[in-house]
Amino acid sequence: MNAASRTLFKQALHKSNAVLRPHAACMSTNMKPGTPLPGLAVFKGVDAPVVQESYPDWVADLVKPKKTLAELRKMDLMNAPLNDETLAHMHRQLKLERRAKRKAASS
Repeated sequence: MNAASRTLFKQALHKSNAVLRPHAACMSTNMKPGTPLPGLAVFKGVDAPVVQESYPDWVADLVKPKKTLAELRKMDLMNAPLNDETLAHMHRQLKLERRAKRKAASS
């Protein structure tokens, strides 16, 4: 691998990691109630939403990283007991397999 291709590889790797990293403000689970969330102000003339007193339990799951295709392949989902979590993992694996297949076909 020559220096130019190594540089391009590093740039592509850096860009892909930037997309996968969650925003630092989203990772903070101990924001005080009333703190404005400026990244969520999507309408002109309307103030940004603020942090509430309490949220449902599933909101904390939104910032957890999802399993990668390699992790899902290692899990051996076909022999796992069927429950909601297993079905969600199977759905994600199928989605990622299709995405990888489309990516390979287009390049």
